[in-house]
Amino acid sequence: MAVAHPSRLAKNITEDYLTCSICLNRFREPKSLPCEHSFCLQCLAEHIKDTQINGTFMCPMDRLEIQIPENTHDSWECASSFESDTLLSELIHALSENVRKSTTIIHKETEEQLEFFCFGCNEIVSAENAVEKHRKSTCDCVNLKKAFKRVLPKISDLTKSIEGMIVKTNKLKAESRQRSESSPNNETLEEIKSFESKLDRFYSRCQADILSLKKELLSNDEPEADDKLEDLSRVVQRKYQSFNNAMDEENTVVVLEQYVDINKSLPGLQKQIDEIPKTFFRRNSSKFVPNESLLSVFDNPINCGHIHTIELSNFKAKSELPFNYYDVAITGKYLIVVDGENGLLKRYLSDCTFVDSLRLSNACRVTVLSDDDIAVTRFGKKKITLVTVGRKMYVKGHIRTKRSYIGIAWLNDGGYAVSYYDGESPPGIEILGKDGKVHRTVLGHPSPNGNTPLFVCPMFMTTTTSGDIVLCDYSDTKNILCFTQHLELLWCHSLSSMPCSVSCDRYSLYVTLPEENEVVALYQENGEKMRTIIKQTDGLERPYAISWYAGVLAVTEDESENIHLIHL
Repeated sequence: MAVAHPSRLAKNITEDYLTCSICLNRFREPKSLPCEHSFCLQCLAEHIKDTQINGTFMCPMDRLEIQIPENTHDSWECASSFESDTLLSELIHALSENVRKSTTIIHKETEEQLEFFCFGCNEIVSAENAVEKHRKSTCDCVNLKKAFKRVLPKISDLTKSIEGMIVKTNKLKAESRQRSESSPNNETLEEIKSFESKLDRFYSRCQADILSLKKELLSNDEPEADDKLEDLSRVVQRKYQSFNNAMDEENTVVVLEQYVDINKSLPGLQKQIDEIPKTFFRRNSSKFVPNESLLSVFDNPINCGHIHTIELSNFKAKSELPFNYYDVAITGKYLIVVDGENGLLKRYLSDCTFVDSLRLSNACRVTVLSDDDIAVTRFGKKKITLVTVGRKMYVKGHIRTKRSYIGIAWLNDGGYAVSYYDGESPPGIEILGKDGKVHRTVLGHPSPNGNTPLFVCPMFMTTTTSGDIVLCDYSDTKNILCFTQHLELLWCHSLSSMPCSVSCDRYSLYVTLPEENEVVALYQENGEKMRTIIKQTDGLERPYAISWYAGVLAVTEDESENIHLIHL
């Protein structure tokens, strides 16, 4: 299609007065700066974005420094905050009306005058075409003036939508820049540098050890042997010289004195000379015995490490009621979430598809017994509930107990490790048999140094591959503790903030730290930190319950419907 040119006067006015000096096109939504120069809204926004420094930018025309208004978050908001140039807008509107009325649309190929718009086909057509070819039930042909009035509100809505998209994309770009500045890779790089420093320190210690071995070897080659032999030779020479001098002088007294002295010292000198081959000429052999562990590294070179890539996905387990997910567990096929607020167990597939739910009042913590069975503790109820999660989820039975428990972990002998606290009596951990009877108990009494309690708020528990019991104390002690199944303390390690929930694989413990928005991996042997699995920059808000199964961690957020799946 081709459009006939507007009048020459309109063209001249546009070129002389209505052209933006940035894009060199007619103004669109002109904005006026304090220096009274005007620019298109979008052109001004892009100019501010590209040139702003320390809260100011310069006018593209006179280079006047202009302060960016307060409370503007991006360049688009900044440009929008300046006054609209109403005079220019009115001129453009008047000119557009004149052009619209005086413009005739001609088809490029057929040279037909196009006078109608078909809303069904979204096409501008001639009067003849509208009558002959646009007669379908979906066609709706109206003249251009009516079509313009009909689409005008929609154009306004489209403009607002596009402006909203521009604002949103600008904000996303700002967030992207912020994320790149605080990229998780920066933290990973710092971890690599820390490991590199450890290697440097190890190499320095090895060098010092090698130097010490060399000194030890050289000290065994006693240099004083030659010195002693030289001293003995000088003594013999002096006595011989003294005796010869006395004989040459024919001094009877001196000769006799020398005679007596030599007779006394000769046996001792002779003995020393005879001992020389036995003592000084004896050679001690030596051999270097290298460290076997280091030799194995030399013979079988190993990598210093690898980049641990984490795939993080999440879904929302939506609920129409207020909710709080107290715990999460992964079985062979399902993800089980404890909605304690509403007394529900919710079941999902590994792809986050909802399966079903089971009403279970006061549900608290859960432990996995097998791919088809779980056990659940209940607030205020003296029982542990056994639930089947096979083809259908239902209550299989109950284990009656002497008290209400919070934390629970299944033991390899079929019993349970459980925890309790109520804020009044001392908190404790107990070992229960399959029948719920208590076999052993340990209370959160002060630690051996008597300063602080061993644990105060035993929330979550798990068992390691060796059968030991690991407990998180969600209190100011910041302790994570490990006990044998006889409840003997193996180790107690204090973390950087309060640990909430814990799960484990074959080698590592995985712990949530809600206050730091992190999930960390610890060594099972001593509770020392191994690495950070989820960093603050990964977007989790107060990670709460956690469960591991087959290389996948499921993590809930405190008082949130978000459930995150982390593929290690």
